[in-house]
Amino acid sequence: MTRRFETPPDLPRLRTPLIGRDAEMSALERLLQRDDVPLVTLIGPGGVGKTRLAVAIADRMGNAFRDAVWFVDLASLTDPTVMSSSIARNLGLRENSESSVLHRLIDFIRDRRALLVLDNFERLTAAAGDLAALLTNCPNLKVLVTSRVPLHLSEEQLFRIAPLPVRGDASADGEDRHGGSFAAQLFAQRARMIRAEFAFTDENRPLVEAICRRIDGLPLAIELAAARCSALSLPEIRDRLDQSLTLLTHGPRDRPERLTSLRSAIAWSYNLLGPDEQRLLRRLSVFSGGWTLAAAAAVTGDTSPRANATLESLTVLVDASLVNPSDGVGNRPRFTMLETIREFGLEQLKEREELETAMAAHATFYAAFGDGHLPNRVGSGERFDDRLRRVEVEWPNCRTALAFLAESGDSLGLLRLAGALGQFWHFQNRFREGRAWLERGLAHAPPEAPLDLVTRAKSSLAMLLWSQGEIEQAMVLIRDYRQFAERLGDRIRVAGSFQTYGLCAAALERWEEAFPAIERACALWIELGARAEESSAHLAMSTIAMGMGDEELALAEAQRALEIAQALGHTTNQARARLSLARLARVRREPGQAVASYRKALVLWHGIDTNWWKVDPLVGLAEIAAEHGYAVEAAKLLGASDALIDAEAVSGTSYAFPFTKAACARIDAIARGILGTDRFESARRDGRTLAFDDVLLIADIISPTATNGAPTTRLAGADTLSVRELDILKLAAGGLTDEEIAGTLYLSRRTVSNHVSHILAKLGVATRGKAVAKAGVMGILPPLSSDR
Repeated sequence: MTRRFETPPDLPRLRTPLIGRDAEMSALERLLQRDDVPLVTLIGPGGVGKTRLAVAIADRMGNAFRDAVWFVDLASLTDPTVMSSSIARNLGLRENSESSVLHRLIDFIRDRRALLVLDNFERLTAAAGDLAALLTNCPNLKVLVTSRVPLHLSEEQLFRIAPLPVRGDASADGEDRHGGSFAAQLFAQRARMIRAEFAFTDENRPLVEAICRRIDGLPLAIELAAARCSALSLPEIRDRLDQSLTLLTHGPRDRPERLTSLRSAIAWSYNLLGPDEQRLLRRLSVFSGGWTLAAAAAVTGDTSPRANATLESLTVLVDASLVNPSDGVGNRPRFTMLETIREFGLEQLKEREELETAMAAHATFYAAFGDGHLPNRVGSGERFDDRLRRVEVEWPNCRTALAFLAESGDSLGLLRLAGALGQFWHFQNRFREGRAWLERGLAHAPPEAPLDLVTRAKSSLAMLLWSQGEIEQAMVLIRDYRQFAERLGDRIRVAGSFQTYGLCAAALERWEEAFPAIERACALWIELGARAEESSAHLAMSTIAMGMGDEELALAEAQRALEIAQALGHTTNQARARLSLARLARVRREPGQAVASYRKALVLWHGIDTNWWKVDPLVGLAEIAAEHGYAVEAAKLLGASDALIDAEAVSGTSYAFPFTKAACARIDAIARGILGTDRFESARRDGRTLAFDDVLLIADIISPTATNGAPTTRLAGADTLSVRELDILKLAAGGLTDEEIAGTLYLSRRTVSNHVSHILAKLGVATRGKAVAKAGVMGILPPLSSDR
């Protein structure tokens, strides 16, 4: 009869359920059942729950080890030479001077099918050889070790334990059936032990998730935070977590001292490190959001070939679970650390008065990084998107560097880094923040500031002013910095000045100024071999040509911009070109082609997680949906664009969305007229939470393929007016003003007014109202339809 273990002897009892570790339990069970895996080491940072997991898996697998399951806590040991003796005592072996402890252990265990759990091995790694001998001579023995560092044995199978998933909207394996993340569920469990009336509800779930997120989902930290429920409310706990190491103390008295506060748990690991590794950990705490090996070497002053010294120490920190490796952009490895460990490192920096030096080295590195990663400077073999992503992933560090440069009074460093990030701020919709840093840098620039830094900062600021619709202010700045650029012989800045000036003139519908300025910029970009900028120039010329009513030129320029952007891997410009082609397709009465182009633009922008650019194609699709009677779908798409505008804090009347104001009003009028106010508002609200895949599904539904190209029949008398004039007359019949018609058709107001004059002349009437009436009598205008 097989012996059954209700609770294996010498195994601590878990008095609360283990939350969120089902996947790890299953994986460990499979590992321990494999004949080729005699040793499994659970590795992870202090407080991640290694001991609880080891006890839980030993309890579950008790029946698989018919002879014994032993648990030995090694935390109190500091001398590796006494490890074997400690294990022997825990297994009940008596002292015997006639043979070594290791030999007696081997003799005792040799034929037993047993599981030996060794907890807290990290201070005894020098004794790993004894453990190897034990495994070699005891073929039926399995050893499960918990440690903050690997044992580095050939038969060792490492099993890393990560903190619990935090966000409630995480993947399914990060949540349980009750809702909320596993981290939040653990908080609720512990909070109920402090306050029996504590309930985990839909109302307080966001607060609990925010608390767990701030402390990295680390189980020990969560338990210590939940313990504060006895005296603090959830908002108070969340607000005090800016100093988490101070708040997260006073754990249970029956815990080891190292686990009664988060600082003690981290300090335990820190004290195991050598001086070089301790110094590196302190210096790494100045990074925000991660770092590369080159960045780590810079803050430590490592000048060894290929940063070998830093790499060696960094490897030790990774082994000790104090630093986590991750994939970077373009196969450039990155490293991160838990925010709680970072806070500890910053404390250590301050205590040793090293913070200023480390922050200065950090800022110097990122100022140089900015110089070398101007996002639009795409070299041979590079992809624009990769360069932009490299800046995006380092943005938290750039922000930290900007703040330090400003606070320390390094005005030149601030001007240098802020100016280098101009294109990044523009493409990533960081208008307000970028503008604030640039204005601060220019305001505090000393008189002796190098002219090239001033010119670069002013050119970046002018682009952001244009992006925010402050056109006249941008044009003044452009004239100013162009003079500097010409004096320096900086042809890149000269070309940029013409391009931004042309964009500003286009915003004011001054086409006679806009097109020549962009054309000159484009010629300079071609001479300079700056293909990303050339692509942007062709896009600008397409928009201007459309405003002037030259559809053929607009089409040619958009196609040229798309061709260059595809060659460069410039996703944003590919999507912008698709947007221009969609607008042209609508003007040419090709709605099916327009839907396809809008859809491609959305997919491209979604692929690089750039939400604010999606507004224009969403509104364009909503217009087509409304025009073809898909009122519910139009309202949902309008709601989706509302959500993006709110989330990105960009006003719908901003120049960032020059064509959306009139379009939104028209969509609202058509869809509301079909659905009624209540149904329309309900669908629009639903659209605010629309998943991206559902947006694409709507695009597929509304695609008017049956009406692609020219219609097969024409209304009586339609030949009296051109296609463009007929479109304008239809919009006028709907009550739109010249300005609203201009926004809908992507024309200037002056162009629309000229077309209206031609319509009145052709129909022989004096007013718009009479033109609409006569067109109805002639059968030029279709009857209004109330169908979907």
